[in-house]
Amino acid sequence: MPRCLAQPMRRACALLLVVGVVYLDRGLAMDLPPIDWSGRIGLLLRTSQPENGDDIFQQSYTGELIGRSIVWQPWFGNWRARMAASKSLTHSNTDQDATIFSGDGQLNLFPVSRFPFQAFFDVQDTRVDISDTDRPGFDNRFYRVGLRQRYQSPGGDIYNATVLRDEREDLITGRTDTSNRAILSGLLQRGFHRINGSFLANDTQTDGGDREGTGIPAGFGDSEALDWQLDVTDTYSPNPRLSLATTGSLGYSEGENSTDSDQTRRARLTSQLLWRAAELPVRLRADVSAGRRRIESDLAEDRDDDELRGSVNLTYLPTPRWQLGLEGGGRMRGGSVDETSTFQGATVNYSSLAIPLGRFDYTYGAGTGARNITNSRTTNEQLYFGNFLHDLNRRWLFSWGVPVSMGVTLGQEVRGEHSTLLGELGTFVNRLSWNLSSQSSSAQLIVQDTRNWGRNDLWLTTLNLNGVHNRRLSRFSDFVATFNVNLARQSGSAEVRDDEEDDLDFVLTDERDDVQRGEASSLEFTYRHSRVFRVRNLWFQSRLRLSSDSLLVSDFASSSEDGELLWENRLEYFIGKLELRLRTLLIERAAENGDNLLGILSINRRF
Repeated sequence: MPRCLAQPMRRACALLLVVGVVYLDRGLAMDLPPIDWSGRIGLLLRTSQPENGDDIFQQSYTGELIGRSIVWQPWFGNWRARMAASKSLTHSNTDQDATIFSGDGQLNLFPVSRFPFQAFFDVQDTRVDISDTDRPGFDNRFYRVGLRQRYQSPGGDIYNATVLRDEREDLITGRTDTSNRAILSGLLQRGFHRINGSFLANDTQTDGGDREGTGIPAGFGDSEALDWQLDVTDTYSPNPRLSLATTGSLGYSEGENSTDSDQTRRARLTSQLLWRAAELPVRLRADVSAGRRRIESDLAEDRDDDELRGSVNLTYLPTPRWQLGLEGGGRMRGGSVDETSTFQGATVNYSSLAIPLGRFDYTYGAGTGARNITNSRTTNEQLYFGNFLHDLNRRWLFSWGVPVSMGVTLGQEVRGEHSTLLGELGTFVNRLSWNLSSQSSSAQLIVQDTRNWGRNDLWLTTLNLNGVHNRRLSRFSDFVATFNVNLARQSGSAEVRDDEEDDLDFVLTDERDDVQRGEASSLEFTYRHSRVFRVRNLWFQSRLRLSSDSLLVSDFASSSEDGELLWENRLEYFIGKLELRLRTLLIERAAENGDNLLGILSINRRF
């Protein structure tokens, strides 16, 4: 240590020693804040019986201690901590025993001030911390530690900072996922300006686990990734008729695995103007954005993309029924793809009032427009389009012992489009909407059939039916049933604009298959009773859920991938500080061609 600093350091150490002795003397003389202690001792029995595998029986003995108190004074801070130790014995083809530690805690400083601080940790193990999502064959351990700091200025500005470290370990495969995150955000108000900012940084690592004896090379499942994103938005609104929102974004990401490594840099600036005239029914919207993206990869080709895009839309409503619009804009791209394009267009739309037709209401609307598109990479295009739609709807109010409302809407739409580059395209749409609702039940059906002709021949039909029924059986019991049916059928093909694949928005389009069909359905029943056999604090719930990738939920067992049957029963009883919980879970998945039975008995005595 330099001689010029030795004497001041000795004096500082002596001063700290004196202060520490005085503080310790006064601390021993005063009463420490009382600590509120509580805890529990518990027994957990869990059995897992898969149809295609070894049965597993586990018993765990847990002791838990919880403490909470203040730090010096209530305004200064408070703390809470929970620590649990479990002895777990697992009986399967090979017996295992383990000592498991878990718990959580938090320290709060200056909780009612403008700058509260919090430090926390959380350790969970699914072998002893049973959650609602517990499934057979999924045992993992989760760690989290973090810090939070908040500050609110006298003027109302708000700043938040959070630092987190998460680690999840799969106890069966040995896979470990680690994430370190930093989150910063702020809100400032300066006159007519409202400024929001956020920064997120995330560093993740994945360890694929022990590959010995599996034939998989060591490190095959390992990966690392680092990314961060900065967003700042300024919203300027001097009056209700004008607002200007400007957002700047910067981003960076890099990743590395056993086969590839890549880096991506992103920058984007966007601005949106919304204006409404004071006296005239005129609205203006203008959007401008500039973006840059750089991609470097070991396997793929490096990319260097720049983009400048802008558009203006002017809307005039001479009457509430008519709407006239003008639009224009352009886009410039450079780097890997050089392109310049512009567009100009005009639209006219009309919407009618509701016209009574007997007990029905009839509405219709029509629109037409044109657009001119120039592009340096392709042939210029002129686009002319129009549409006509009409709807017939009716609503009924009647009583089936309770008030019931029912509504039906039938609609059709015809759209036509002529492109000097792509040719003709016609579209005919049929729509049906039906809904039924009462105090305890509701159902909805939506059917839409779309048919294209001209430059493509695409036929798309979708159907969605869902409903829910609630039934109060007694003062302490109720019953809920829900169902959902989805159907989508597509035949034919549609053209895809290949020049959109290099867009900076990362929207990729693929050629559609000639025939596609998708089906899914689910049915769920839930029964709850809060006082079984009229015994106070004896609670029971049974839930049965069937899902299938077929229209008939009864086909779940023969479904190819997504079919599943889940039957869960819960029984809970509380006698003073004694808690008993029994849970059974039966899961049958079509993809696994077998079922899994899980049973959990938990007995806890709190003190």
